[in-house]
Amino acid sequence: MKKFEFTGAWETSIKLLEFGKLNNTDFLSSHIKDSVFEIAFEYETLRDNNPDPLKTQINTINFILNNETEILKSIYCYFKEVIYPSSQEHIPQSEYPHCYPKLESFNDLINVFNLNNIEILPESKDNQSYCTYYISSCLDFGHGLGIIMHKNRCVDFNEIGMLDRDKIKEDGGIIKKDFFSDVQVIENGLYLKHPKYNNLKPWQIYYNENYPNRLLSSEKIDELEVLLKTAEISDKIKFELIRNSVVWGKSTTILKRLLSQVKKSPFQAIEQSLLANDTEKFKLLFQYFDIKQTSTNSGGYTITDVAIKIYLRENNNKENNERLVNYLFDKGAKVEPSTVSILCDINERENGNNRQSTLELIDYFKNKENEKPKRNWIKRLTKK
Repeated sequence: MKKFEFTGAWETSIKLLEFGKLNNTDFLSSHIKDSVFEIAFEYETLRDNNPDPLKTQINTINFILNNETEILKSIYCYFKEVIYPSSQEHIPQSEYPHCYPKLESFNDLINVFNLNNIEILPESKDNQSYCTYYISSCLDFGHGLGIIMHKNRCVDFNEIGMLDRDKIKEDGGIIKKDFFSDVQVIENGLYLKHPKYNNLKPWQIYYNENYPNRLLSSEKIDELEVLLKTAEISDKIKFELIRNSVVWGKSTTILKRLLSQVKKSPFQAIEQSLLANDTEKFKLLFQYFDIKQTSTNSGGYTITDVAIKIYLRENNNKENNERLVNYLFDKGAKVEPSTVSILCDINERENGNNRQSTLELIDYFKNKENEKPKRNWIKRLTKK
């Protein structure tokens, strides 16, 4: 008999050989290898400090490990008797026959769905927790489906994101917490790791990650400074604070402290300073900014590209934006291929899709690629 042992990981994996046989690569989310599937313990409704999942949740994982075939047979019947008929009301089989492959035998399940992960819920009945199987299916390639089960019995289904727990309540499922001493240990406003596994529960991690930004938002700068001095705050959170201090228009005091600690400006923060026309913050951030850094969120654009786009788009603050563009070139910025692409696109729009004008612009950059652009070059190039 297989047995699951919890070792502190609230998101982990289990090996399910029978489910692994349904790994159909035709499904978009098919990425499972060696029949190993992700499981997660649902924690949102259990905001306590219990270092372990509920006993009913552990019981459910053990049931899954030892009853795969029975579970799959139940899912097979559920597709035939409930999911197919219900789906046909919204997706007619006559119009979308590919959504409804034949289910003549248990082995046909491989044509219908692929398991992605399982969430073990806190609601339980008869000493077993309910769980949700998240699957990719030909019935909903875009969203996927979720099937709630109790042991080997299907309770409800819907597309992912639309599945609620009403049917669990109707089925008699309740949350019954295990007894334990719930001592929430907080220091400097942050939850400390539980000594049993030397880790935090997911909801505590989420709280800790958002706490510094809550202090910044409420302008509790003194408390935030103390937190940065005394607590272990990841660079990821510090980068968020740097960006938000610009977006929210906070004073430069905390921004200077953050920059002195990480000695790096994230692209998004310096981009926001340009959008806000905040020259003071821009120049402060630029001291810790790598001019070669590109944005992963906007197709590899450089900060020079962003500055040029803002300059060309805005009629207000034109003079200030031009100074910032020239400032970038004075600090070593270069005209990259992405810059040429932006200017060509703008040039075509402003000159009525004049291809000859665009080709001349490209030639200009080819000839000037090793030279520092002269001041006012943007005005000259985009002049009609």
